[in-house]
Amino acid sequence: LAFVFAGHAVFPAIYTSMEKPEEYEQMLDKTYVIVGITCAVIGAAGYSLYGDGVKDEVTLNLPNGIASTVALALIAVNPLSKFALTMDPVARGLEEKLGIDINGGLTASSADADALLVVDPNGPLKARVLRTGLGASALLIAAKVPFFAIVMSLIGSFLTLTVSVIFPAACHLKVFEKTLTNKEKATDWAIMFVGGFCVVAGSVSAVTDLMAK
Repeated sequence: LAFVFAGHAVFPAIYTSMEKPEEYEQMLDKTYVIVGITCAVIGAAGYSLYGDGVKDEVTLNLPNGIASTVALALIAVNPLSKFALTMDPVARGLEEKLGIDINGGLTASSADADALLVVDPNGPLKARVLRTGLGASALLIAAKVPFFAIVMSLIGSFLTLTVSVIFPAACHLKVFEKTLTNKEKATDWAIMFVGGFCVVAGSVSAVTDLMAK
């Protein structure tokens, strides 16, 4: 559930690509509400149908048939769209370090910041090769690293919850500490406490599974 709300890395890319950046905050609020309601409805539906027998992916409980096939097809398509968006900040950072412009614009002719800027016609090709290489590397790691799923659950439980739950509340408390009411401060501390508990519980569970292997 926390992973659904941990899309912070792609926020800058979304903001810069918006036609009306001034509507960013409204868009973000509405998106979180929609995602939250969707998760709550799907979770409640899965539990009401299967109770404690519900699996990690509720679609695994579906009987064989058209509904199950459609659900699995949508699940297969979903990562393809999210993976590119999630990797975009990483690719942009590498392109900036390597002086690659995906639009084929002006790039520095040397590492010197004051160097002459030249047009790089191969910029788009280099960027696509770089991004393809990133995707292939991620696929290779997922396929070859032993117990990759368990390792990712450990990383996810620690880093995802820290970024999506603890860090925003801590930043809000630090930045607006002098203007927050006692109720707002208590809310931030409560969020950080719950997030910290989830981090510990998730990490312990992942480590236990890893040691069991």
